[in-house]
Amino acid sequence: MKIPKKGIEIISALIYIGLGIVISIFCDSFILSFLYFLLGIILIILCSLNKIKLKTKTLFIILIGIGIAFISFNSFNLKGSEENSKLDQILKNQNTNLEQQFFEKFNFSIKVLDQDIKSGKYIPYNISNISNESLQLSEEYFNISLLLFIQGNYNESLYYIEKSIQNNNDSNAFILKAYNLLFLKRYSEALEAIDKTKLDSFELMNNKGVILLELGRYDEALLSFNNALFIKEEDSGTLNNKAICLFYLGRYEEALIYYNYSLEFNPLNAGTLHNMGAILDILGRNTEAIYYYEKALKIDPYNTEILYNLGISYSNLNNFNKSYEYYIKSINLNPNFLEANFNLGYLLFENKNYEEALYYFDKSSSINDSFSGAWSNIGASLFYLGRYEESIFAYEKSIEIDPNNSDYWNLMGVSYCVLGLNKKCSDSYNKALELNPNNSNAWNNMGIFLINVNLKNESIRAFDKAIETNYYNLDAWNNKCNILSELNFSQESSLCYNNISLIFSK
Repeated sequence: MKIPKKGIEIISALIYIGLGIVISIFCDSFILSFLYFLLGIILIILCSLNKIKLKTKTLFIILIGIGIAFISFNSFNLKGSEENSKLDQILKNQNTNLEQQFFEKFNFSIKVLDQDIKSGKYIPYNISNISNESLQLSEEYFNISLLLFIQGNYNESLYYIEKSIQNNNDSNAFILKAYNLLFLKRYSEALEAIDKTKLDSFELMNNKGVILLELGRYDEALLSFNNALFIKEEDSGTLNNKAICLFYLGRYEEALIYYNYSLEFNPLNAGTLHNMGAILDILGRNTEAIYYYEKALKIDPYNTEILYNLGISYSNLNNFNKSYEYYIKSINLNPNFLEANFNLGYLLFENKNYEEALYYFDKSSSINDSFSGAWSNIGASLFYLGRYEESIFAYEKSIEIDPNNSDYWNLMGVSYCVLGLNKKCSDSYNKALELNPNNSNAWNNMGIFLINVNLKNESIRAFDKAIETNYYNLDAWNNKCNILSELNFSQESSLCYNNISLIFSK
């Protein structure tokens, strides 16, 4: 079917109008869009007047071709810009100082690019596909290093940032190098990299303080945190870090002040509340410590460390039930929490619940077979349960781990003495006193041994050494007074008992 002449011309007019609409939507060109729209209207008017000539038609066809070419060109550019916009946005160069450029780029990369990499929306540089020529540029090295850093490939990132530094000794590159070394726990090298930036921003001063803190250089760390707070005095994280420095320097009251100050800006920081409780425990202010632990627990109810420390605080207040409750809660959340298991065992031991104490000491040794304290307390629990041979095996295990521990030798000597193995008993006590001549309990036990082997006069000297090394050793005082009385040293025994009344009635 042949289309009438005017029909072709009307279709051409509609194409112009359509082109105008397409250009306005995709090409962001209002003028060109308006022209095509206007041409379409003019063509319709001319058709109605039958005044369309061949030359005019040719002109219109050329204009259609130009329009289609323009749309294709802009569509291509649009597609290309969409593919590159993510990388451009991450690596854009802002007209600020070098350090601000890096931190803005770095923070944006962490928040946006990392999410896109994980979700598969954006595939970062494929190192193997990058030409050697492009790698000659320091900026290319830097960009590759940054992307590798975001992916967590710190060693590879470090390799490329070193390449960048070789080509351009840039502050940004040293900052990124410091971050990589920090994550690799190469703290001394990270510190050197930060110093080479020769910059003193808040972020760098704070991170420098963190590194110095990790290195145990607390005075220098404190100075660095002070410099950071001079720039940004209300940063809760840096205030926390300063408080940690003060804690390690033994300046507990000052640490509490800065923890409190930090809470003004971040009152729901469970870590800060927890740390305050720990300091108050050290200062013997257990009731106050409990207040802060419980506040922290409301924010972080499944934190095993907070539950564990509440157990310690209540134990210090001799509240057995509460202490037991919090130790159990901590262990239920983390059955392999060594300290919680051990402390619960000790709590039960102190309350003469030796069977249950043995269970938790056994569990402690199974968590860490090289924990000599667990084996020593297994021995003590077995001793009080009357299982003396087994207790010796446990003490031998603790001595195998820590052969220079005077207390372990002393306790093993007690078990040998109960079994009547006098030679091994005296040898154990002598070894304990050789390792620590000021072991008051070993001197006291040696005195008891000497009485049992009928060397009663010699035992008095042993009890005197026990009292000399620990004036408040009540067992040694009682044993001395009793043997003096048994030997009919009436005046000396009377004076001895008077001393007990004076010393221990205070």
